[in-house]
Order: sequence, then C-alpha cells, then structure tokens
Amino acid sequence: MRKLLTFILFCILLLPVHLAAQQELKLFRFFSIDLEWQTWQQKPGDVELEDALGRGVSIHVIQPLVRGQKRFWVVTGLGISSTNIFNNVIMNYRLDLDGQLPVLPDDVYRKNKLSLNYLEVPLHTTYRFRKDSARSLSVTLGVKGGFLIDSHTKMKGNNGMIYKTKKLEAPNDYRYGVFARIGNSRVHLYGYYALSTVFKEDYPDVNLFSVGLSYSGF
Repeated sequence: MRKLLTFILFCILLLPVHLAAQQELKLFRFFSIDLEWQTWQQKPGDVELEDALGRGVSIHVIQPLVRGQKRFWVVTGLGISSTNIFNNVIMNYRLDLDGQLPVLPDDVYRKNKLSLNYLEVPLHTTYRFRKDSARSLSVTLGVKGGFLIDSHTKMKGNNGMIYKTKKLEAPNDYRYGVFARIGNSRVHLYGYYALSTVFKEDYPDVNLFSVGLSYSGF
C-alpha cells in the first residue's frame, strides 16, 4: 500500500507541470497544502486521546473552473489527505458488551496511533478583496470528499516492541466535510469539519475536527 500511495502522489504532483505548461502560469499556483492539528469531537465510552491534538496533512493539485474578474474563483482538484490520531482504542476488535470501542489497558502501551489516508476531491470558492494582490485578504469556503485508501495502527508497547495492524475494519470507507480558509492570497488559517463519521455506522459516532495553516495558489 505504501508503494501505491507513493505512485498516486507522484502522479498527482506531475499534473501541475502539464497544467502550467498549457496555461503559462507559475507552477506553485496549482498546489494547496494544509498542515493540520486534529481531534475527535466526540470521545465515546472510555476512549481517550493521548495528545490534545493529532497531526495531519493534505496535499492537492488544484485547477480553477471559474475566474470572475480576478477576485472570485471556483476551484477543484485531486489529492491525498492523511490523518494521525493518538488514542487508546483497539481497532480490530468487536465492540464491547456496552456497544463501545474497546480500549487498551494503560500498562501495556506507550503510544497507539491510528492512521487514515484518503484520496479526495476538493471544491471551493475563493473571494479576494483586491485584484491579484499577494497581500489581499481572501476568504475560501469549500467541501471535500474522498475514499479511504489505507488504514493502519501502530502501537509501541511498554516492552519497546512495535506492533502494526493493517486493513482495519472499523474506519469508514469514505469521508466528506466542509472547510474554510482566511488569510492573504497565499497563506491562510484553515479549519475543517467532517460531516461523515470516522467509523462505520455500527460503531459509535466520532467526527474529525481540524485546524491549521494552509497554502493555496488559488
């Protein structure tokens, strides 16, 4: 799966080279990168997050669909998002008798990370308050959705051993949500809220919430 992710990312990153050559625009304008601090809005049962905020990153190749007088843009794209949440959940076990996610005893592990990687498509509108100015305030509102292409956990036990589990059953096969950016024409504050749940419908409802910094060419 790591080789597949690398190949997909390589193909995505090649697209701006072709787009820039076709439209004679600067290459960096065809990228958006979001550096995220993430958390779960709900923590059902005995679920605990080891760190206050997890870490994530999203990389998209973007392409404008509509350009209105150099101030208003409608943009879409294709990319990969990665979510990494440190928690105490045992992912590949059935729900306990109370219908909750089973958790690890505190005395058996040091770190336990859930990693979810998605191939996704964003769609957003951006409004700039000044025409084509790198210092112009801009506001972006958008949606994005995708499907799960890799899921795994990585646990470090108290004995120093590393345990990895792949192809998890609990995570949802897709995700979708809304996001917003505000900043100058390139660097923004970023927020994302997942309307879909992290886990499948038979599991307790858990939604992802992210804040961070973002770079976007449009």
